[in-house]
Amino acid sequence: VREAKAALTTRRGSKAGCRSKCRRGSASAQTAAPAERPRLPLSDIGVELELLACRSDAIGKVAATPHLLMAQLRSPSSSSDSSHRFQARGIFRVSAEVEEVDALCSKCTHLDAAEHIRRCDEPHVLAGCLKKFYRALPQPLFPVEHYGLLIEIGRIDETHDDALASATMTQQLQHFLEALPKTNLANLRVLLLFLSDVAASEPLTSMGAEGLAIVFAPSLVRPFEQSPTLSQFADLPIISRGLQFLI
Repeated sequence: VREAKAALTTRRGSKAGCRSKCRRGSASAQTAAPAERPRLPLSDIGVELELLACRSDAIGKVAATPHLLMAQLRSPSSSSDSSHRFQARGIFRVSAEVEEVDALCSKCTHLDAAEHIRRCDEPHVLAGCLKKFYRALPQPLFPVEHYGLLIEIGRIDETHDDALASATMTQQLQHFLEALPKTNLANLRVLLLFLSDVAASEPLTSMGAEGLAIVFAPSLVRPFEQSPTLSQFADLPIISRGLQFLI
């Protein structure tokens, strides 16, 4: 009898231990599940353009952050009722404080970008943030595979007279734009329309199409993975000719 009681006690303890292990395993699985959820990026700066274009706040495949920055630059300056922020002298050429640009960029998140951009009244900070958005894209707005074509377009005026160069460049740029991914083309179109308005205010800004093309080319074209070579630096003025023509 004593042996039977001892065996029964052993079996009960074993079952209780199994139930305890199962409960611990289930609790651990429930606790670990939330850790598998992907985290949202802290800032829109440096995020793939395709991801930003698919978000609910995108406008016609145009990422929200550059759209908001351009809208704020188009709005009247608080210091003048007649001029827009993008009409500040040297816009996109005059550098703002790096800390101020970085601070605004860090606040350009999915939920907070609109509020913080609307609070910014400094045109050069807004302009610096816009350039940084394009410069920080993992893949440049002008895809790397089109780099050679951009060089050819930029050199057209070296081998043709003015009238023929203009017609040839128009035709080549048309082919270039048709070859762009739809998301890149949508974002480029909005940027070019904005830069065209800025260029029209050259008497106020001292920044025409040529100057804007020079300062934006390094942000839109990146043929290199790591560090640029000297020859690639030399290519930027050539590429900026095509960009100037687009503006």
